[in-house]
Amino acid sequence: MFPKLIFKKAKGIDNINELVWFSHIENSKNAILSYYQFMIEIFPELKGKLKNNMSDEEILDILKKNILPILDNLYHNSLDKERYEKIWMQVGNDIFYDLENVLEIKWDKDITIVVKIGLYPVLSRDIENYTFKMNYGVTRDFLIASIIHELCHFLFFKKWRELYLDTNNDDFNYPSTLWYLSEALIDVLINNDTFKKYTSSSLEAYPYFYKIKINDKYLVDIIRGYFNDYKIDIALKKSYELFLKYENVIKIS
Repeated sequence: MFPKLIFKKAKGIDNINELVWFSHIENSKNAILSYYQFMIEIFPELKGKLKNNMSDEEILDILKKNILPILDNLYHNSLDKERYEKIWMQVGNDIFYDLENVLEIKWDKDITIVVKIGLYPVLSRDIENYTFKMNYGVTRDFLIASIIHELCHFLFFKKWRELYLDTNNDDFNYPSTLWYLSEALIDVLINNDTFKKYTSSSLEAYPYFYKIKINDKYLVDIIRGYFNDYKIDIALKKSYELFLKYENVIKIS
């Protein structure tokens, strides 16, 4: 038995409220991902309308006028929820099982993971409440790759809590060092044949992590070496110690 994974469509106004933070141009500065640019790509109707230093209320008003009708229409008429459910039913249990084997830890079987469908510049997650975002209109391969990515985070943080009992929920969120580690580990944990058989979409970590060098060695290559040489518990410990030691190199300031 594995957790239950369900899909729910976000109401238009709820989706709008979740987009306000990403619509602040200032929040894209010194970030791994350009939230503002992604907003414009998803909603070209917003181009030229979002300005620097707008208040939440000003942004919310613009979003309501320009994109709320789009989101309301998707909420009422899109059939993506049903399509996603059918896709997940075909591979879900196998993916849950493979993640258990890779991370060497069992899922809690009494949890429900909620995939919230809307339109978002990034597919953010809530570790504590077992939810993450998914966009309307994505392909089968992108859907599966994104779910594998987020499920890996959920199981990784479960394992981390068992290894380090004093971990709190803030440690799992940006900009903590553990958050950076979890994103870099995506390459090591799922960018392999075990999971590539499910999808042709990329299972790599964010491009940012492949550019980082420590003592002339690429960061991802270093942590991949740990996982080749040690059992997973030790490899995780060594990886975290590396990230703590070189925080000034790894983390965006």
